[in-house]
Amino acid sequence: ENKRIDNFFIYPNPARDNIWLNTSIESGDASVEIHDISGRLIYLNEKLLITDHRLDINTSNFQSGVYFIRLSAGGSSVTKKLIIN
Repeated sequence: ENKRIDNFFIYPNPARDNIWLNTSIESGDASVEIHDISGRLIYLNEKLLITDHRLDINTSNFQSGVYFIRLSAGGSSVTKKLIIN
């Protein structure tokens, strides 16, 4: 199993109700944190299951704005900017 995160892509970005993370991880557990622009933790899921390099996250309860999303797995992490409309 490939647990190292080389990169990940968020789509759609800007988003509205759902986002999909396309990742270099093939399968296994990962954690995702989403913080708002002020650094406040908005979303945390420490037991996401990656299937076929993809994670799905419902963002319909998020307010419009800029967020930062961090994907972590196997001691590796990558952070990206996310915009919610």
